[in-house]
Parts: sequence; C-alpha cells; structure tokens
Amino acid sequence: MKKHRLHEMSWMEAQEAFKKSDTVIMPVGTLHAHGPTPIGTMPYFFAAFRSRLRARSRAASFSKAT
Repeated sequence: MKKHRLHEMSWMEAQEAFKKSDTVIMPVGTLHAHGPTPIGTMPYFFAAFRSRLRARSRAASFSKAT
C-alpha cells in the first residue's frame, strides 16, 4: 500500500514523494464546543477533506492538526 501521509514515511519515502509533487496538504482547524458531539469533530471533518483532496492530487499530507 502506498503511503501518502508524511508522518508515516521514512525520510527516503518522503524524498521520493516530493519528486512527484512539491505540494503538502496540511489541514489546520480549531477546537471548540459542538454541543453533544466530540471535541474532535472539526479535526474529523478536516481529515475527511484532506482524504478527498489527496485522492485528486499527487500531494503528500500531514496528519490532522489541532
């Protein structure tokens, strides 16, 4: 399985990934109250958005940032 997340790559794998694309997807969000839903609700949305964007590009990505 091909890796797309930089935090799961070795430096050699990252070097190869950057030969294909110099773009990195880095989702950034905030934590705030969402009523009865989990505090991590926004990072879940950003992770889903990152996955969809990644599927349409050759970019690598970082894990969700909070």
